[in-house]
Amino acid sequence: MSRKEFFREGDEYYTVFNLTGAEGEEQPGPLPEGFAPNADSQERVLEILSARCLEEESRRLVNKVADKAEKGHLRKGAYYLARIIYLLKRLDIARAISEMKAEEPRSESAKRLMSIVQEHARASFESAKNVFLTTLQSYLATDAGNEDAALKNSKFARAVDEAARKSLA
Repeated sequence: MSRKEFFREGDEYYTVFNLTGAEGEEQPGPLPEGFAPNADSQERVLEILSARCLEEESRRLVNKVADKAEKGHLRKGAYYLARIIYLLKRLDIARAISEMKAEEPRSESAKRLMSIVQEHARASFESAKNVFLTTLQSYLATDAGNEDAALKNSKFARAVDEAARKSLA
């Protein structure tokens, strides 16, 4: 799913960001009046913060790439880079979130989590970049089309996920 689709208006937004309800239970809509945060909601907040931090750090690292052509490809697919980094460092990020969800929500905790996620992003950026560029070249060679169309294609998204998982093995 592309970012454009993810953030379009509708109930999908509430399903993702709603912090109430049992795990797996969909309760679209705004948070109810009197909502009291708990460990589950704190965990969800930390997951959202991690995702945003991964994407921001990916974009920051892309801007440091010297090769203009490579930078162009990476800039368009920065959210794919964030996804690949997440897949590569999923266990470490989940561990950090798990440790912090029981803490009282404070800006220090958020900053610490952001620092951990940024460190993982920097450590995995080259691997993620290689996975992304290799998958993009392979996809464009086998499936006719252009880069912009590939980045919006779910088949390409699945290919990126598969390539990232293979790079773990």
